[in-house]
Amino acid sequence: IERWRGSVSILPPHEPGQPPTTREVLLKVAVSYACWAPVCNSAYLTAMPLLRGESLAAAVDAARRSLGRLMLLEAACFAPYNLFAFRLLPLPLRAPVQSLIALFFSVGLALLTDDEPTLYEEGIGG
Repeated sequence: IERWRGSVSILPPHEPGQPPTTREVLLKVAVSYACWAPVCNSAYLTAMPLLRGESLAAAVDAARRSLGRLMLLEAACFAPYNLFAFRLLPLPLRAPVQSLIALFFSVGLALLTDDEPTLYEEGIGG
């Protein structure tokens, strides 16, 4: 937010050292979820099939099928964190807590985008 403060006129000047206002936190969460998350998630969902050697059409189709579920996962993981972290978490705790949430998000992302059959599904695992 600090970088954008000069270019985004809806944010009032912020005093350094003061906690952000509720409006600033809500705006940051909304912008992150509505603008940044769809771009990053779409890029990831499209790039992964391309890196596996699939066609562009297959990659776009995979992204189209999974984007809604991935955005729900994003909302479940990072939206609550962002709502509370900027007002309630002390600065030294933000990075470890965000890393823990990112761990759970990554596991969910792997489960969501894994189209390969597992050994268990193939009947090899028991």
